[in-house]
Amino acid sequence: MAYRFAAFLLTVALCASPALSFSAGAPGGACGDMIPQHHTDPQKSAAPYSIILSKKAIRAGEGVTITVQGNSDKDTIKGLLCQVRVGETPVGVFDVPPNNNNLQKLDCGNSKGSAVTHKKITNAPNSLTFNWIAPPALSEEARAYCTIALNGGVFWVKHTSDLLKFITFIDMANRATRFLCTLALLCIPPAFGYPTGAPGSSCIDMTPAHGDNVAQEFPSPYEINLSKQEIRAGETLTITVNGNTNEDVIKGLLCQVRVGETPVGSFDVPADDEHLKLLDCNNSKACFLCFTACRSSHTTHKHSELWYGVAIVECRTLFTQKKSDFLAAPPKRFYRNTGVISSNGRFEITLDSRKLKTPKGLPFYVESEPLAIAIATEWDAQKDVIDRSAMHLTALSSTFIDNPNGVQKHDMVNYLVNYINTDTILFHSSEEPELKKLQTQEWEPIIEWCNKRYEINLASTDSLVVPTFAPGTAMNLSRYFSSYNTAALHGFVFAVDTIKSIILTMACVDRHLTTERAVQLARLEEEFQQGHWGKVEWAHDIQRLDTQSRLSAALLYVHFNSSNVFIKEKVSL
Repeated sequence: MAYRFAAFLLTVALCASPALSFSAGAPGGACGDMIPQHHTDPQKSAAPYSIILSKKAIRAGEGVTITVQGNSDKDTIKGLLCQVRVGETPVGVFDVPPNNNNLQKLDCGNSKGSAVTHKKITNAPNSLTFNWIAPPALSEEARAYCTIALNGGVFWVKHTSDLLKFITFIDMANRATRFLCTLALLCIPPAFGYPTGAPGSSCIDMTPAHGDNVAQEFPSPYEINLSKQEIRAGETLTITVNGNTNEDVIKGLLCQVRVGETPVGSFDVPADDEHLKLLDCNNSKACFLCFTACRSSHTTHKHSELWYGVAIVECRTLFTQKKSDFLAAPPKRFYRNTGVISSNGRFEITLDSRKLKTPKGLPFYVESEPLAIAIATEWDAQKDVIDRSAMHLTALSSTFIDNPNGVQKHDMVNYLVNYINTDTILFHSSEEPELKKLQTQEWEPIIEWCNKRYEINLASTDSLVVPTFAPGTAMNLSRYFSSYNTAALHGFVFAVDTIKSIILTMACVDRHLTTERAVQLARLEEEFQQGHWGKVEWAHDIQRLDTQSRLSAALLYVHFNSSNVFIKEKVSL
């Protein structure tokens, strides 16, 4: 009798083993060693599955499609647990739609969506596909690790994919990204330029002092081509600045290599070079290149770069076209009235009976009625001539529609997240005690507010060395900016480029600061110096008001593209 009872218990135990597995997904307890609690040992043989990556190399913040596939039709997948790891640390987040019938995201510890696992699978498939998004600040190599179950008793633990490489050098070949490789085109009278090279004062913002001339808004007729898509530290790279046509000659050039906003590396230009020379910026020797006495027939020039590390190329090219374009007058106002019309949920601007077009000739439209009214007001405010440099909302909308540089949403999110490393208000003076005291008094409350509001950990420094932040800072900022649509992110980037501070921009968007106050804080050091040395009559005030105008336009663009507001006329009965 005892023998029969023991045999019965053994039979029940064996039959119950599949029930001990987790048919509705791996538990959180499996995140560490990725071993499912199936009360049986994993297989020691090679897994009959392949983990296929859609890309072998990606940039931080980009996505990659991962496919787990059986080597034969019999190698089906009943259970799955996958992570992407750097060493033993899970990184990134998985992108699995809620309506996916077979897969779901799994939170491991405090990392939301850092793993993907199965749902209750009725008919086991031969392959499963899902997306993974790299974190914005990652630069190390990673692998996908998957525990794959054929059934409750047969499974393989931590089957690995090929190495996934991260590229920190942005591919600029045949495309110039506005925020990473800028081509600012200037049609200038020769009297205002520097025929023998750019001055040292252009080192920071790379904007030449060409009188009242401003950078052109239309796409550049030049290409910046790189000899390599990626390089190692200490390697050389050849850069070619090319005109698209024979008429696109290069009269002036100013180039720098930067990581964020910090100049790195050095240029290698022979002393007897006919067209190029080196320029020292502060303590950085040979940061820039300048053309000297360039012949009008010269359209292309190649030179080698000596790099100290992987970086981003940022250039601004000055050029002149035909002589007839040197003193081109702004266009005259050719319309009497402006208006807004609605069509299929979109709003278009009319100049008399004609619809407004973008610089590329595409239909100009916005999806916010208040924004459309504001743009129409910009055009209506023009007097005898059209001053496009003062029409910031029009320029932002045109850039969003035309997207001349092929900028994607993740490009702008990465740009904004990485900008925090060089944020103006995080760097305090180490030489002026009075200025440092003022910066601490004015800037520290904003930094503390930002840390509390967005659950990040930023700290100021009086060193030129970029401060280190908590690991979750970049991820939290990435989530915040990713919550905005692409149009609104264009406004964010324009605002950050205007006041050189992502913290002050976020405070304005959150209505914690007014535009005037944000500009005052961004110009704190300049205002301090003016208090000691005095102002240049009119010039400093005009610069301050222009900064306020640009920031206000950027904030309006963010808000108008982040809310649904419609204007309805009140009908009198």
